[in-house]
Amino acid sequence: MQETSLNQQQRILYLDFARGLAILFMILQHAMIMFAVNSGESSELGDLILLLGTAPAAPVFMLIMGIFFMRSNSQCLKAGILRGFKLIFLGYILNIFRFSLPELLSSGSIGTTQNDESAIALFFAVDILQMAGLSLIVMSIVRRFLPWRKFWLVLAIFIATISPLLWGSLDSWPFTSLLWGSGENDAFPLFPWIIYPLIGMFYSYNVQNPQKIGSLMKQWPILGFTMILIGGLIWGSFSNSIIIEGDYYRSGPAVHLVILGFVFLWLPACRWVVMKTPDNVFLRTICLWSKNVTVVYFIQWVLIGWGPFVFGYMELSPTPALAIGIVTVFLTHYITKVYLYFLSLPQKISIPF
Repeated sequence: MQETSLNQQQRILYLDFARGLAILFMILQHAMIMFAVNSGESSELGDLILLLGTAPAAPVFMLIMGIFFMRSNSQCLKAGILRGFKLIFLGYILNIFRFSLPELLSSGSIGTTQNDESAIALFFAVDILQMAGLSLIVMSIVRRFLPWRKFWLVLAIFIATISPLLWGSLDSWPFTSLLWGSGENDAFPLFPWIIYPLIGMFYSYNVQNPQKIGSLMKQWPILGFTMILIGGLIWGSFSNSIIIEGDYYRSGPAVHLVILGFVFLWLPACRWVVMKTPDNVFLRTICLWSKNVTVVYFIQWVLIGWGPFVFGYMELSPTPALAIGIVTVFLTHYITKVYLYFLSLPQKISIPF
């Protein structure tokens, strides 16, 4: 496909492709975490699946969220905030169906977590849906009251720098787990993960502009390699907790430099694949998942959350755990299609008056 024919739809397609791949990697990683012994970390296969579920998954997903958010120019402040609260609410509904309810019905006999938390503790777990909802609220406020692109970039850098100072503080206060919690079940606190949507907002204008997208795709790989080099050198040279400390969910600015560097390499690669690949079932399926990301995410976690009733919790080797993940991908896809079909029925039914 020639660059001159790369219209608005095509430019969106490669972002859908990247986000759809992120969903695929997330599903496989969730299956590995739930069913493989030691979450699969004792094998090369398990480590590979876990790696695919990190940098190519949530960071890519959240940065693209910021890009797509800026495309919705007609969205008002109130609508964005309400949509954010709906996502937060949906995140807690998901906690009920994937963890709390199975835990209650099994009376803790199957063990849905490593530390055997109560159903109430599992209900308050912080995952990417809560993070996405909070991000929508923040992005809506920032776009309305601080409408300067360079400020969004500076804000992201500032948040990446101060986040390590917040983790674990005020743990006894309500809702701090959503903002900067460091508990076992606080997977995606707002600090530092909001930096990815903010950076997506910053780059959204260039991504949408047909005159700028070509040069941007040439700049991103150079920027990506530079960020990986600088972040890697800092990461390997310092042990300061503020610069480095944390796990995948809570990392210092040096680690985020490396992750962002990867993202800036990954997105141009996804665009190249889309440009060179003719239309096919796999591409359409991946993009379908992206366009219905919330539905797909909800369904796959419910399926995996009830899996310990059948397969046990962290009792399998990585290979059968991966097989469960692949089966979950197919089940999620077809359940999503059934859901979308029934969702569209009211539009297909013509009322004769």
